[in-house]
Amino acid sequence: MIKKMHIKNFQSHEDTVLDLAPGVNAIVGNSHVGKSAIRRALHWLRCNRPLGDSYRKTGTKETYVRVDFDDGGMSRTKSKKKNEYNVDGKSDPDTAFGAGVPESVTGLMRLSDLNVQTQHGPFFLVFDAPGAVATYLRSVTGLDELSDVASDITSRLRSAKASLSSEEVELEELQGRMEELERIDVSRLEEAIEEYERCEERNETLRRDIRTLSRLIDRVDELESQATVSESVVQKLSDEMDRLVEDEGKLKEELRALSSILSRWDALDTEVVEVREDLLADVEEIIATYQDNVEDEIVLDQKIKRAVEMLREALEDEEELKSLRDEEHELLCQIKICPACGLELTEDAKAHLIGEEI
Repeated sequence: MIKKMHIKNFQSHEDTVLDLAPGVNAIVGNSHVGKSAIRRALHWLRCNRPLGDSYRKTGTKETYVRVDFDDGGMSRTKSKKKNEYNVDGKSDPDTAFGAGVPESVTGLMRLSDLNVQTQHGPFFLVFDAPGAVATYLRSVTGLDELSDVASDITSRLRSAKASLSSEEVELEELQGRMEELERIDVSRLEEAIEEYERCEERNETLRRDIRTLSRLIDRVDELESQATVSESVVQKLSDEMDRLVEDEGKLKEELRALSSILSRWDALDTEVVEVREDLLADVEEIIATYQDNVEDEIVLDQKIKRAVEMLREALEDEEELKSLRDEEHELLCQIKICPACGLELTEDAKAHLIGEEI
């Protein structure tokens, strides 16, 4: 039951407080003084309608409506920055409700459309259709619940009858099978059962034999994988390993000898190149001296002797220089122009030049 209402800035109400008496209350007054606005404020609080701000008193910024009941109270406040419900006993206001109403508000008010009569609506139930009147009366008197119970009982009866019919059919089938079982020779059935038991025992014995055979096969595989090698094979493998070791030693010796030969060849090649360079330089110097100092026979003789000695030293090891002489001879054979005078060499001159170099 509503005990008190407080309305601020809702339509014509700037700040109105209504203290209601227990039981039925009547609000009377002239037209356009705010009687219907009280019902609209209650509707705005209960249903969050109308939406928007059309109900707000002109020139104000915030609307506030509060209702106190016998078992609690609640209020709603709305402005440009605030739109919330406050229910007594809740620490935080309800703000996320959209176009609906928080459940805490609906549970506290316990009002439905049947409890509200609009100002210009038709008289209650007088002009409603018979079906609508019947629906309303059933909801008020509890006939809806009785109708639901009757419908449920009828549905259960139909289900029970269908189940009974199915069970009767099954019972007839069972009776027919019982008659068939009565015609069975029990003695033959007992013999068949005994034979089945013997077969089951034999089957179990065979399963044990299979497990034993499987273990034996696994053991044979294990022994085969661990089979030893004969002594003759071992001896052959040992001899082969000894031969490989011996061949490896010979290969190492041959590699060392080859390495020594290569080192010797590199040294000899370097030495021969150095000797040839010194020799050519001295020969060029002798020729220059001969051209510039033809009359100085003593100096020329010394130079010739020195060149002969150096040439003799360079040609001591003919075996090692053989390949070098062959290459030099091949190059000399390819000469067509005399390096001294620039004229083309004749065959005799080329033979003489090759002979002198050799």
